[in-house]
Amino acid sequence: MAIGVEAEAIGQHGILTRREAGDSQSNTDNEGEDPQTAMTNVPSATCRLQEPAPELAAALGPLKASRALDIAAGSGRHAVWLAGRGWQVTAVDRAAGAEAPGVTWLARDLEVSGLEIPHSEYDAIICWLYWQADLLPGVERGVRPGGVVALAGKTAGRFATSLAAYRQAFPGWEEIAAGEDEFKAWLIARKPLA
Repeated sequence: MAIGVEAEAIGQHGILTRREAGDSQSNTDNEGEDPQTAMTNVPSATCRLQEPAPELAAALGPLKASRALDIAAGSGRHAVWLAGRGWQVTAVDRAAGAEAPGVTWLARDLEVSGLEIPHSEYDAIICWLYWQADLLPGVERGVRPGGVVALAGKTAGRFATSLAAYRQAFPGWEEIAAGEDEFKAWLIARKPLA
């Protein structure tokens, strides 16, 4: 469904939301809209990029730039942030987000077609505020030994997950940061070298 963007706002938890023309209520993640959808449906020309998630920035900021995959990238806030630090980033979402040097967009509806991730291709894989359990084995295989995953999902609603689910998918990985609150669960972990 096409929408007319009347206004943009930063909703609760820093997620870009939109208001449809003639609609006095803006959609937020707490009102049943997936944050990735909220960001993807806003035309990239009107998207304001936000700062990266603080947990992600703290963990990935010190890493040496290499290759990264940003799954369900939304507007591209994490992809652009990484590219600005010298990373070569492949960003995947239903529609391309912000254009930036170092970011290559792959249009993909993950629920329909999934995502084939080449084995040991990336030093970092990010999937922030999106949960699709069948992507996790590919994420695990796609990270090089010593590489990092940064994953977060909502704890309520259609795409709900938990920290326990992430830990179960990545047993034996070194936890860099992890947590769960009323909004999201997250895990940032390093793949074992052997």
